[in-house]
Amino acid sequence: MKNGSLQQESVTAQYEEGFQYALEQVKVIFPNIDEKHLGEPNTLMKIEDWKLVPYTLPKEQ
Repeated sequence: MKNGSLQQESVTAQYEEGFQYALEQVKVIFPNIDEKHLGEPNTLMKIEDWKLVPYTLPKEQ
């Protein structure tokens, strides 16, 4: 693997780890939350019109 690829994987892993850590904090703050709903958000989703939808790359112009 190239050095840039390894660096990208490291950044991605840190981002995903931070996201999971944030979900764990939500569980502590809201202990009665339905954990099924916590499985819905992930790093590949975005909020659009107050709904979670898959993230897509912006179209190049």
